[in-house]
Amino acid sequence: MATTLSTITPEGLIEIPDEYRQALGIKPNDRLALTLEDGSIQVRRVPPPPGSDWFWVPMRNEWVQWNDIQDIVKDELAQRIVGRMNSHDE
Repeated sequence: MATTLSTITPEGLIEIPDEYRQALGIKPNDRLALTLEDGSIQVRRVPPPPGSDWFWVPMRNEWVQWNDIQDIVKDELAQRIVGRMNSHDE
C-alpha cells in the first residue's frame, strides 16, 4: 500500500484514510493501540474480547463485561458518597 499523507488538527486528531480503515477492519468507536517505535507510530485495532457483552469503559481504560458494569457503578458511587461525607467533616 502506498504512503498517504494526513494532517493533524489543532485538537490532535488525525484522519485515517478509508482504504487503511478497511484494510484493518476499523469501524467508528473501535479501540486502537498506538505504539511509538523508532520515531514511527504503529497503529493496530484492538478487538473486544470474544462474546457480545463487552463494553469499553474509557474511565477505566479497559473492556468490561456488562455484568460487571453494575458493580463498577455501585463502587464508584459509594466512593463519591464517602468523599462528600469526608469533605463535610473537615
